[in-house]
Amino acid sequence: MERVASFSHQRQMISQALAVQSKVATAQVETATGLKSTDYKGIADDTRKLVTLEGELERAQQYIDNGEVVAGRIDTMYSAVSQIVDIASDARAWLSEALSDSGSVTSFNQQGQAALEEVAALLNTQQDGRYLFGGSQTAQPPVDLASYPPATSPSVADYSYYQGDNQTAAYQATPDMSVDYGVTGNGAGFEKLMRAMNLAANAATNPVDSAALQEAYDLTTEALDDLLVEQTELSLAADRTEGAIDANLDFQLYSQAVIEDLKNVDVAAASAELSSYEAQLEAAYSVINTLNRLSLVKYL
Repeated sequence: MERVASFSHQRQMISQALAVQSKVATAQVETATGLKSTDYKGIADDTRKLVTLEGELERAQQYIDNGEVVAGRIDTMYSAVSQIVDIASDARAWLSEALSDSGSVTSFNQQGQAALEEVAALLNTQQDGRYLFGGSQTAQPPVDLASYPPATSPSVADYSYYQGDNQTAAYQATPDMSVDYGVTGNGAGFEKLMRAMNLAANAATNPVDSAALQEAYDLTTEALDDLLVEQTELSLAADRTEGAIDANLDFQLYSQAVIEDLKNVDVAAASAELSSYEAQLEAAYSVINTLNRLSLVKYL
């Protein structure tokens, strides 16, 4: 019975030693790489979760990259609209001067034409080869003064200068959230200011067409109010876009922390565990060697 028991004990010790040896090998990899496994097989229970998170992390980065492009476009549009507001403010001043002293101020034709061309150039602003104020028509200039006939007073709304459409852009910020952004060159503020400058550029100077200048002044005043609304819309779109970018950045930080927890090990703990396994393995080998030295002949 002792011989049988010794043989059984030897087999058990070898089996345990092999198990510990496997744990030592795993702990050595963990300590050397800082990873629970160098492939998905070693973390089979968490593979699906890990693959899903890695895919979502990649999509979040794409949302962030797209958002930064959109934020740049909005910033460029806001800057252009701000310059148009400045042009309108200046126009109110020289139109007011022309109305108060119409007998001596006759430069409003040149000022109106210059302002008209400046506004048109700003509405034809591009970024990365994309026209920003033409709606979905981004490949061609949205404003063409060649198709814009001279205005006379009394006037009516005239959008013949505009070659774009009414469709604003949208930024897909997350799978469930989209941010509309942008304004088009046929907005009320732009049309009124274009028409006001057209009136000033073509108003008679001898005698001065005071009715045309008054209408141009009134349209410019209305345009300023409308342009401030356009600025507000762009500002809100910028805030929503930045908020979406921040949300995606927060999701990235969370996802990266979870992924690291799934993939990485505590190296200090793994080192301590490795030392423990190595001690167990050394003890197991010592016992096996002792059993191997016991000759079965001694018990016959």
